[in-house]
Amino acid sequence: MVAAAIALVAATAGCAAAGSGPVDSGAKEAIVPVKVGGVPVDVLAHIVVGQERGFFKEAGLDVELGYAGGSAALVPALLNGQYDVIWGGLLTGLQAVDKGIQLRAIATTSCSTGVAGHDLSAILARADSPVNSGADLGGKKLAVNAINGPHQVQNDVLLSKRGVDVATVQYVEIPIPNMLQSLEMKQVDAVTIPEPFLTSALQQGGFKIVESTPNAWNPDICTSAFYVMQKTLDDKPALVEKFLNGLRKAYAHNAEHPEAFRAAAGSITKIEPAVLKEMAISKDKWEGQAAGIRHYGKDVMSVGAIKNAESIEKLIAPVMP
Repeated sequence: MVAAAIALVAATAGCAAAGSGPVDSGAKEAIVPVKVGGVPVDVLAHIVVGQERGFFKEAGLDVELGYAGGSAALVPALLNGQYDVIWGGLLTGLQAVDKGIQLRAIATTSCSTGVAGHDLSAILARADSPVNSGADLGGKKLAVNAINGPHQVQNDVLLSKRGVDVATVQYVEIPIPNMLQSLEMKQVDAVTIPEPFLTSALQQGGFKIVESTPNAWNPDICTSAFYVMQKTLDDKPALVEKFLNGLRKAYAHNAEHPEAFRAAAGSITKIEPAVLKEMAISKDKWEGQAAGIRHYGKDVMSVGAIKNAESIEKLIAPVMP
């Protein structure tokens, strides 16, 4: 039996060597494992939907989604090879490139809904507050979750457009879950609060939207992205292309079926169903992403958040839509 098997193998090899063509012309390309890192935020629903609907598998990838202890840990995790792709804020990406890290954005997300009063975040004040717009925040106390973080930079850009001298704004660092209590106790004049906390606050009552962001800044702006290292673009271009093919299908599916996005977001974030049903969700689009990063980069550079204009172009991967 062993001799027969050897003879069969030899005969098969002989046929191939004779130019009879591949033995299995219908063999499928191997599925490649890819590790994606992030933190539990709703926009990673694109990855979950891509997994569940088989979009990444169709592209030739087996995507594994993992969560870091915090967003600050994601770039180091990408650098040390723990992940192939990470999600993170655009400001984080630009500041990393500003420091010489060869991080590259391949697709943007966390895009404004373009709808005033129903966007991804907002500046809130008490319902009885004399603060009615960003223009009223000069000299006032405004809460953010991190001093010099994305929300403060976003506020600086917006308030500058409203004619406020941002140097007079008194930023106070408060964890997002504690912001409404601080506002009710009049420890601050306004808070910068994202979804899903925004919808929860509005459902609770007693608060008003002072500025709806990022719509009030720019209704076409996106504030986060998926990233790879330049080395990945150089050494594994097919992997990046496959990832983008799967992600593009997920974006298109979620645009047509927002209920799928909400369901996946709920599985990631454990948002209360009543809030999940009403909260604003990212209006992500596939075309024009590079132009959006250029606009975002110029705006945040105008308030000193990054130093080098070259960092904006360096961040944009050639494969970005």
